[in-house]
Parts: sequence; C-alpha cells; structure tokens
Amino acid sequence: MRLSVFTPENSLQLVIDLKKLYQHYLDDEQLTTESLQAMIEDQQNDMFVTLFNARHLGAVQVKVTGEEGVLSRLCVRDITRRRGVGKNLLKEVEHQLANRQLTVLKMYLNDIQEQEKAGLCLFMADCGYQLNEGVFSKGIAKSNNANADDQRDNRVTTGAALVDGLYSIKYLVGCRMPVYACLQFVGENIEQDLGIRACAQVPAILFCQHLGQLRLPDENDLDE
Repeated sequence: MRLSVFTPENSLQLVIDLKKLYQHYLDDEQLTTESLQAMIEDQQNDMFVTLFNARHLGAVQVKVTGEEGVLSRLCVRDITRRRGVGKNLLKEVEHQLANRQLTVLKMYLNDIQEQEKAGLCLFMADCGYQLNEGVFSKGIAKSNNANADDQRDNRVTTGAALVDGLYSIKYLVGCRMPVYACLQFVGENIEQDLGIRACAQVPAILFCQHLGQLRLPDENDLDE
C-alpha cells in the first residue's frame, strides 16, 4: 500500500472518493455522479490523483497548452491534510509533466475559494511557487541526468516502502504512525522528493509515542 500519483480511469470508487474530496470545494450540482464523471473524462484537462490504501486522497486538474500547464481544483481530503499528501501530489505532477516537455506550471488565485486563499498561499510558497499579480508560477524542467532520475525514483520507492512498513508498526506500538516518520531513516532527499516534513533522528517507537495522534487515515476513516 504505497502513496502513488497517476492519471486515473473512470471508476465507481473514484467517483465516490471525489465526492468526499470535493464536498467543501464544489457545489451540489458539480458533485453529482454525472458531473464528476464528466470531469474525469474531460479531454481538455488532465486529472491526477493520489492513491493510498485503495482510496483517492488528493486530486488536481491540469490544462496543458504548449509547454505550459495551468493547475485547477487542487484539493486533498480534509482528514489527510498536513500529512504531506498535497506536496507529494504536486511534486509528482511536476515530475511527470516535465517528462512531457512542459517548462512552467501556473495556478490562478482567483480560482480558489476565499476561505482557502491564505492557507493556499503558504502552501504554494512552500512548494516553490511564486505569486505575482494573482498568478502562482513555477518553472519545471526534465533532468538531463538519467542517474539522478533513477536515484530519485529509488528514493521515492524506498520512502513509500518505509511508509507502508511503519504504517503497520502502529499495531505493535499501540498508536497511529504519522506518515512522515519514515523520513528519520532516509534523510533529506526523501523530504525533497516526497514533499513531507522531516523529523528528528529519534527511535521509531519513541517517535510514535510522541506523535501518535498524527496519522494517515485507516480504512474505516476513508469509508466515512
């Protein structure tokens, strides 16, 4: 069960998850099954989602024009926020679009709900985006170093594997394991690639005991 980002195919589970994900973002008419299916199959916009534990936790749409992509409807399930899911989603989208020869990503502040703007500005700045005249922008480029890309992929895979393993440890230590606990084992490179905040170099069990309330949701949470 790893955190993965990809372009999804239309499915019943995806529609169910998108309704939960966007319930405070879209109006009732946009949350109908028909509207969500149309959004998934929209040929003018690419949709990317984050999947964990067979549930979709985050989503964003990208309209590609030439070498430029415009982000919209960036959203993460409220019960999984502040866990690095959104940052990981953006990092992986940037990486995949750079491989398609895109050079810049943008997002318009006016597309964001008023109550979300302050938090989003901090989030986008933390992800390396510059805000100028109401437009967030960031240059992206495909790495010319094949070895660097391979190392990045290996680090992401290692980080995801540690997330899975440590997520299971919660049953041994009697608490919920925060997803970013794995970073104490793999260092700053994983922090940069996954976009998850790193933690102090402390034993995993002590870390669990100290931050046991910060966690990824389990199956029961995601089915609510």
